[in-house]
Amino acid sequence: FSVGCEIPNKTNNGNIIRNNVVYNCSLSGIFVGSNQSTSVVQNTQVTNNTFFKNGFGTYDNGQLAFQNNSGSIVKNNIFYPTNGRLALVQMSGTTSSGPGISYNLYYRDNGDVSNLYYNVNGDNNAVKQNPLFVSAGSNFHIQSSSPAISGGDPGFSAGSGETDMHGQARVQN
Repeated sequence: FSVGCEIPNKTNNGNIIRNNVVYNCSLSGIFVGSNQSTSVVQNTQVTNNTFFKNGFGTYDNGQLAFQNNSGSIVKNNIFYPTNGRLALVQMSGTTSSGPGISYNLYYRDNGDVSNLYYNVNGDNNAVKQNPLFVSAGSNFHIQSSSPAISGGDPGFSAGSGETDMHGQARVQN
């Protein structure tokens, strides 16, 4: 996925990326921002997604990459990078301001949950445990004992008509 703005001196505002399973992409699962220094992507919400082993190509662009954006919210996602690879990356030579990154779950097969971020301050209230997928790589449902359950933002309130990826009512936590 790419949420961008490639026209100089323009703004792309208010995007929502929600309820996706993004896996096995050679680059990032999602790019949020612009490769134009005079354009910006603002106020993008990346919520309730699962990112699994993206960014395995020559360049480690992480599961999610930022470029020239402001006000992004990244919350209540599962990030599961390949061993030794990154979860969140601020692309070199670009800037972002005010990304609100919180309540995401991070894990790698080898259990190493260090060095997850590049040029990103990290994640407030991160959970760094195995999400306990039913079958990682083929069934991304989580088991009933998953630390992702009740690991999300306790202040979350679903929008009117907001559902999960199966059309069920989105629940708090």
